[in-house]
Amino acid sequence: MKRIKKLPNILIGAAIVILFLLTVYKPISAKDKDNLLVAEYFIKKIEAKNLTKEQKDELIELDTSSESATTKQPTIKVDVDLAVEKKEQISVDAGHSPWKLDPAFVAQVFASLLLSPEGIIGEYPIPYEEIEITANDGTDATAEIKSANSIAKYVYLKRLVRQDDTGIWTVVGYDPVN
Repeated sequence: MKRIKKLPNILIGAAIVILFLLTVYKPISAKDKDNLLVAEYFIKKIEAKNLTKEQKDELIELDTSSESATTKQPTIKVDVDLAVEKKEQISVDAGHSPWKLDPAFVAQVFASLLLSPEGIIGEYPIPYEEIEITANDGTDATAEIKSANSIAKYVYLKRLVRQDDTGIWTVVGYDPVN
């Protein structure tokens, strides 16, 4: 019977703890989450007993090379008007041009406009299926254009206005096909 009388006190205490945790809880960002997952993956691989020293070194090299993919600078920088990007963000927030939330679609439009600067009529000259996002940390992304007729090999994008899932992607540069 004593335990039943203490149950409401325990529930009240648990509720207070939960309320406290909810006020101080901050969700982990997508970038931090990805970094933690990558680090955990490589730690588990390195800790595996059957790996040779060469295999461990190769895993570490892979880790550092994937890091530099998002920080690489474009060969050709694209001028960006931040005031225009802010207006575009407001437009997307209102439900217009939702494709600007997809880095692959933004890269497709950009690469297609390089081929047809007067505008695109009908199908895009660069198919969506021929674009691969090779790096994306949530605020910076790199798209590889695999289309044979493309002028751009890599397109670099950033979320300049808002750095979360509701932020639009903006092309900040590209590497031409050699």
